[in-house]
Amino acid sequence: MAVTELRLSGDATRWSYHRGIIVALLGGVGGGLIWFLAKVFLGQSALLGGYVAALSVLVGVGAAYGALLGSDRRRGIKLQIIAVTVTLACLIIFQDLVMQVHVVRLEQALADQGLRFAQEITFADRFAEGFFGTNFVDLSKVAEESGGATAVPGLIFWVIALVYSIALPRPYKYGDMD
Repeated sequence: MAVTELRLSGDATRWSYHRGIIVALLGGVGGGLIWFLAKVFLGQSALLGGYVAALSVLVGVGAAYGALLGSDRRRGIKLQIIAVTVTLACLIIFQDLVMQVHVVRLEQALADQGLRFAQEITFADRFAEGFFGTNFVDLSKVAEESGGATAVPGLIFWVIALVYSIALPRPYKYGDMD
């Protein structure tokens, strides 16, 4: 009888991790959508640019809480790995989507003037411009549209999002429960 109970317990744990992955994806994508929409529609404002960058923390918090809630509040290294992976994937994907929107806006502005880009803009170009603020191609207008110099706040808030995704599902230390 005890063997059957252990087997059922193992199956329940396995399924809770699968649910943890699914709910972490939902939480990360939900936070990413909020960040994406704010960055696309409010990011042009120099006044709101830094606050919009702070919304990237929602991706890490959403992924971490999603992993916790989906796994029936279990904690551990596996859930930390799930939360960090989902957070990184969502941050990279949504940052690329934001840069694609800005590049399309810039291409439309150039087309109105009868101009076009001299080279193809790749994922690496969009990522480097959006995250690090480098100019592999002349995307200075894209940086202006995204709220000015957002590279340093972007890096800081990505690190904060990753810290939340590591810290929230961390295992309890039973000696510290006083």
